[in-house]
Amino acid sequence: MDQLNERIRRNSLDAQAFCDRGQAYLSAGESEEAIKDYNRALALNGKLGDALTGRAYGLAMERRYSDAIADLDKVQALNDRHAMAQALYQKSLIYQDLKQYDKIPELYDRLLNTKDIGVGPVDRENLHENKAKIFLLLKQPDAALKELTLLKDCERRKLEVGLLKGKALGLKGDWQGAERSLTVAIEQGKADIKRHGEQLDRQTMTELYGARAAVFERLGLKEKARADRAEELKFKNRVFRALYD
Repeated sequence: MDQLNERIRRNSLDAQAFCDRGQAYLSAGESEEAIKDYNRALALNGKLGDALTGRAYGLAMERRYSDAIADLDKVQALNDRHAMAQALYQKSLIYQDLKQYDKIPELYDRLLNTKDIGVGPVDRENLHENKAKIFLLLKQPDAALKELTLLKDCERRKLEVGLLKGKALGLKGDWQGAERSLTVAIEQGKADIKRHGEQLDRQTMTELYGARAAVFERLGLKEKARADRAEELKFKNRVFRALYD
């Protein structure tokens, strides 16, 4: 912060310096101060994409969603390739907060299909996984399953893919298929525990056991459901320990 203050002291017309200090304020959770600096940056350069996305983030922190979306729309209108991916993704997060899930798939499609905006291979995997989650929230299991087929060869996401596939099949009423998918993922997770121990994603295992317990309950398999609820609780407790120990 001292260095940023010095840059601004030396040149009060340095829009990027105000933008950078705004980012520092955002990182500290000081949205009001961040917005002030982004306002100063944009007064000097109204086409500074980083300032628009930064201000939008600060506005969203204050739940001024319509103002935040207006800033992100400006980035898209400017066709700022440097800030475009951030603008589209931020907008998707705002719509999630607003529970306007139907507006999100189109944003993910733009991120996946727009060239030269810095969306890399891992980003693309994240987008397909997130898109599947959104389709589940929209009660569109077939669309979710289609996204998951694009992740079928993604080794590091086997647990997440199994979980989402199980949930999608459950939405379709295919309880046996859901149980099979969740069981394959759980067995994969148990094998990972033996190989890697505490490196396992405890949260995903918690959700897997909870989802399979729900399937067993639908199938009337009370003992199996009870056993899975116990495993779900064990992993949930491990999540809490990892967070607070």
